[in-house]
Amino acid sequence: MSDQTQITNTQSDRCCSTHEVPEATHRAATRPRTDIRETETGFLLQVDMPGIDESTAEITVEKNVLTITGTAHLYQPEGFEKVYKESDQRYYERVFRLPEDVDSTALSASVKNGVLTVSIPKSKAALPVRVPINAGK
Repeated sequence: MSDQTQITNTQSDRCCSTHEVPEATHRAATRPRTDIRETETGFLLQVDMPGIDESTAEITVEKNVLTITGTAHLYQPEGFEKVYKESDQRYYERVFRLPEDVDSTALSASVKNGVLTVSIPKSKAALPVRVPINAGK
């Protein structure tokens, strides 16, 4: 079974916890290593997916579940015949349960050098608000 990781922002559990979910949609899926950072305004995920680019990665959100998938295709040089092969294309999949206080419609993502970076902003209601104090009359 693959794991579903919950991104939370509670004082007792700042980062993530693991929950069981149905098996990965692809039999040979690799669960990429992920760093999760929290700021005052949102979360930043950095997912190691060597060999992927923007055309071979996909991010979906459904019912506060973020799914990241990607396929790394191997480069096959022209003019050479395979004599021996140990490597193959790699399929990645990682699933996260998002906290209720994020704006799942405003996610953004980029990929560079095989690292997929996903920015997840907190909803406006979850952001700190400064209340002005007026002088009494």
